[in-house]
Amino acid sequence: MHAFSARKSILSRAILKWAAHNGMNMALSDPGKPWQDGAEERFNGEFRDERLGFEWFRTRPEGEVVIKPWRRHYNAIRPH
Repeated sequence: MHAFSARKSILSRAILKWAAHNGMNMALSDPGKPWQDGAEERFNGEFRDERLGFEWFRTRPEGEVVIKPWRRHYNAIRPH
C-alpha cells in the first residue's frame, strides 16, 4: 500500500468515526459513480463553478457571509 493510500484510508476511517460519534449516517457512493448521488454532485459542481471560483475567504465567518445568500437563492429561488 502506498503512503498516500494509507493516509487516505486513515482519514476516511476518522471521518466515519467522527460522523458516527455526532449521530450522522454517512451514505457513501462508489468512486467514479456520481449518478449515485446526482443532486449533491450537481450542487457541489455549481457551487464550485459559480461561487468558489470567484472568491477568496480569509476567515470562515467571511465565507459564511458570502455563501449564505447564494445557498438561499439556490435552494429557494432558483429553478431546479
